[in-house]
Amino acid sequence: MLRLTIAVLAIATICFSSFSAHSQDVAEGAEQWFLDTYASVWDENAFDRRDEIAALLDETIYYHPSSGNVEELDGRSWMAEVLQGYKDADLQRSELVAYTFDQLNPSTATYKTKWVDYFADGSETVECWWYMADKSDDRWVITQFALLDCNEQSF
Repeated sequence: MLRLTIAVLAIATICFSSFSAHSQDVAEGAEQWFLDTYASVWDENAFDRRDEIAALLDETIYYHPSSGNVEELDGRSWMAEVLQGYKDADLQRSELVAYTFDQLNPSTATYKTKWVDYFADGSETVECWWYMADKSDDRWVITQFALLDCNEQSF
């Protein structure tokens, strides 16, 4: 009986270690994707990278405004409008200055972010956003987002 108990414990330890290592790899993948792919694409000339940015969004995305009425949007056309607005406002770049990351499960992650936007006239704005990303067909895409009050966030 002792051998059976030891064998069961050994198998459970191996399975848990394997699951834990896999979960850590997935989490690091979601966090690194956001930092290396999504955040970095805003470094410079975002308007010129509109196709690259649009590809980081799901075809349908959901905006959670403070009014509580969730809006379903066509991700790529919505982003094209946003980028045109940024171009018209002479946005030069956006810098991710703070974030928090949470891995909800192997295919879903959330990010709370703080960005500084730099404009051609030397002005700056600070905005905070929440994003949800899902992994589908072996790639991460933004599926939901909301504007946050930066004063209510702790980074």
